[in-house]
Amino acid sequence: RAATPPAAGDEASAGAAAAPASRGSIDPEGFFVARVRGESAARDAPHPLVEADDVDEEPEAPALYDEALGELPWSYGEDRLVALPRDPRTLFVYWDSARATLDQAFAGLEHPRVELWLYERRGDWERIRTVALALEARGWYLHDLAPGSTYRAELHVVGIGAERLVDRPSNAVSLPPVGPSPVIDDRFARIPWELPLPRLLGPGRAGGPFPQELRELLARLSAWASSPAVGARAVVPPTSPPGGGGPSSPHGPRGGSGA
Repeated sequence: RAATPPAAGDEASAGAAAAPASRGSIDPEGFFVARVRGESAARDAPHPLVEADDVDEEPEAPALYDEALGELPWSYGEDRLVALPRDPRTLFVYWDSARATLDQAFAGLEHPRVELWLYERRGDWERIRTVALALEARGWYLHDLAPGSTYRAELHVVGIGAERLVDRPSNAVSLPPVGPSPVIDDRFARIPWELPLPRLLGPGRAGGPFPQELRELLARLSAWASSPAVGARAVVPPTSPPGGGGPSSPHGPRGGSGA
């Protein structure tokens, strides 16, 4: 009697029943394993189809040390307006004000607003710019200024028909010029190895005077720098530390051997 071939559904059932088969019976390519034989067979496939259970997780970053310093205050309550040069054409101004100072500046003014007035020294101080701003900005950059000029700033509260200066003007500050500095009076000194520096410098103390003896010695050692032939080759005999060896400091106008 001939056997009846199984139906398609019976083949799928037979495949599912073979799930606990040995590793050698798994599809060597690992395809369709999870769908037909289940997740456990997929984990044993030659080509893993799922992530391993023992994958190390990234450790958590250690907590930063808390110094318990608290938050910085929004204001220190001190009257201050400071101007600082940023580059040859830019000035930075920052400020802080006491509550009483602001109350006095705003008192009695109708529809008050705050303005930063910038002055340039042209013989007398001349106002060259007015900037409307908010006190909460705490600072402001002023661009496109003249290199080498001197400036100061003022904070004013301006109302209808009246204005009032907040505290006092800032410090006067000069912007640097454009290009290299024209100052070329650098001086170099050759310090002999045998020079007893500890005796000349003394024990040292903060704010102490610079020894006059050492001033004269350094001036004498660097006397060649005052020669009118700036940039000429300086012939200075090299010095060596005890025990031989070459010089360890520049002994020419531009370092090296005076070339």
